[in-house]
Amino acid sequence: MKKTTIRNFIFALFAMCGMALLTGNAKAEISGLEKYPLVCQKGLTALDHDINSFNKLFGSPITKKSHKLTDAGFEGIFMTEITYQNSVTLTYLTGDGKNLIYGIMLGSSEAQKIAGFDVRTKKGIKKLYGVPDKETSNSLIYECEGQILTFTTKNGQLITVNIHIESSAI
Repeated sequence: MKKTTIRNFIFALFAMCGMALLTGNAKAEISGLEKYPLVCQKGLTALDHDINSFNKLFGSPITKKSHKLTDAGFEGIFMTEITYQNSVTLTYLTGDGKNLIYGIMLGSSEAQKIAGFDVRTKKGIKKLYGVPDKETSNSLIYECEGQILTFTTKNGQLITVNIHIESSAI
């Protein structure tokens, strides 16, 4: 899968989740996203890709750490965290020989740019995604079909983008 396809898919996920509050099939006003309806659609998320797709987008992993989960209901499940250059962290769960992408954190403007995300301010995020489900002085949180999209800001400027599956959705 090409980097552009993954990049568009990640950005489409951000757009779909963020605009879930809109009714109908609103379209993005951002170049390249006109073809994505900005409504939440179960199953159409960046987290549906396999790990190799993320490796192709972000490059070779710098570190990879795994540990066995011990919480009730997670017996036999391993959680693995892969760190890439540009402050990208991918977390996935492995059980019964299958991998499930749990979350991705884009911790730098370069990583966000690679993923196709170019809104840099809290004001810009709200303009594009609408009213957040939760808001603090330094974060905007959007919830969509069992996934949580969190934008962390400092002094109104975007610091990190984090998307993960809500624990109850696993």
